[in-house]
Amino acid sequence: DNFQSFTIDRGSLDGISLYDPVITADGLVGYIGELGSVTSRVGTILSPECNVGAVSSDTGDSGNVTGDLTLAQDGLTRMELIARDADLQPGSLLVTAGLSGSFPEGVLIGSVRSVELEENGISLWATVEPSADIGGATAVYVVVGYPGKDGEEAEEPESEPEQTSIPAVGHGE
Repeated sequence: DNFQSFTIDRGSLDGISLYDPVITADGLVGYIGELGSVTSRVGTILSPECNVGAVSSDTGDSGNVTGDLTLAQDGLTRMELIARDADLQPGSLLVTAGLSGSFPEGVLIGSVRSVELEENGISLWATVEPSADIGGATAVYVVVGYPGKDGEEAEEPESEPEQTSIPAVGHGE
């Protein structure tokens, strides 16, 4: 498809739930968009159906990463709703904000390629190059547990927050 979604060899019988985040060692790939008992379909960050709260690790500027049909053709995505006075620059690294509970905090999303003024003149938007190889991902991890998942109160950890993930193999399409 246009947004490089793919099927993995894990499903609800493996403990996976709808909308669980999908990552590689290089960063965020997307989320579980369709769930079966033994397979799942991964929707990628290239799709407009994927919305991820993001923050720049160097400037602190925030926005929403979502797909765009034109950018997806080049393996890129976009960050929107960026404050007009933001300091975001090409090369800035973006990580998940973790505010909504849909994605764990601090997962690398990608790097900013360019920053432009929205047509409305109110805010900025940025072209983002994903850090994960979206089209070439063959081995991914589904994150099934993390502090703050689904908006649950994250307890103050005594040590590093624990994330539970399940390895899966993608069936290229």
